[in-house]
Amino acid sequence: MKLEKIKGFLSLSRLTNCFISFFSVLIIVLFISRISDVSILSILFKTILGALSVFLITAGGNAVNDYYDIKTDKINKPDRPIPSKIITKKEALYFTSIVFFIGLVFSFFVNTYAFFIALFNIFILIAYSKLKQKTLFGNFIVAYLCGSVFLYTGTILMINFKLFIIFFLLAFLLMLGREITKDIEDIKGDKNHKKTIATQFSTKHAGALSALTLSTSVIVSLILIDYFGKIYIITIFFADTILLYCIIRLLFHPQKYASECQRLEKIAVIIMLVGLFLSSIM
Repeated sequence: MKLEKIKGFLSLSRLTNCFISFFSVLIIVLFISRISDVSILSILFKTILGALSVFLITAGGNAVNDYYDIKTDKINKPDRPIPSKIITKKEALYFTSIVFFIGLVFSFFVNTYAFFIALFNIFILIAYSKLKQKTLFGNFIVAYLCGSVFLYTGTILMINFKLFIIFFLLAFLLMLGREITKDIEDIKGDKNHKKTIATQFSTKHAGALSALTLSTSVIVSLILIDYFGKIYIITIFFADTILLYCIIRLLFHPQKYASECQRLEKIAVIIMLVGLFLSSIM
């Protein structure tokens, strides 16, 4: 296989998102097992399988999204693998099917709950990718899918479900805010092809909703201080400061700063994960 083709499949997978999902599982399991006196060695095999399953299903979801997004990507992101013809639509479909199948098999060996969450999420990913141009609920579906990583992780440990619900809510809100921000950024290509809050109402309305969602995520992130130590407080200060900057920009100049804000919002998420990881080992 040519190097360009390999790079195309990796780009199709959106590796940054895959690794964020992968390490989210590992970090949360590490932290919860520590505060619950559960031996990490006793669940190590299930944890690795669960993290790999999430990684692969995330990759498949990103690939199937590009498969159905080719019309808007030709305008908004012409350098993506399919519109740039590095990867054909047929190859993208084969790739998606393979990673979904392997991810589902891995989830089966975690437990029945994990398997059904994975199966449901694959169904949602495919349905969403097909119908997102026709519905305003696409952002909420993506936000659920990201948050469900934490529900899925809960099936590995089967304890402390209250904490997993808080993690789910935080991830849901952060991703919902970022997805709306991305829609503001992509309004030019989406206008005649896709229903979003930005295209159906205005970028000002979308910016206000994104700002509200991100503001709520900041509040939820502070709730977690009760479970973590000083390192989390320090990292959450930086992450929430970034989010507050984005909130202000989105309230007053959404279209001008959407591109910058969606990148900063991802950085804020990574900082939070680093904070959780350091808190779990120190």
